[in-house]
Amino acid sequence: MESQRTRHVPHRTCVACGKKTVKEALVRLVAPPDGRVAVDLSGKAPGRGAYVCREGDCAGDELKKGRIDSTLRRSTTEQEWSALRSSIKVATSPQ
Repeated sequence: MESQRTRHVPHRTCVACGKKTVKEALVRLVAPPDGRVAVDLSGKAPGRGAYVCREGDCAGDELKKGRIDSTLRRSTTEQEWSALRSSIKVATSPQ
């Protein structure tokens, strides 16, 4: 009798709440080499990444600028931060 191996599915951690889940349940933020920070809807853009839950309040008050800056190893200006928060809220809103 052959045993079937189940495929390992890697989990990612939300930077806001710390919940570990599959990549599809999260929105990826990316810091590409050009210095900006953006929402990566494809989940495959080059650069350092951080993840935020699609569901819940993680894109709201729990999301802290310092935590994102630390995880992405970048510092964002207040203008970049407000634009990024808006993009995150759009990406996490129910379709």
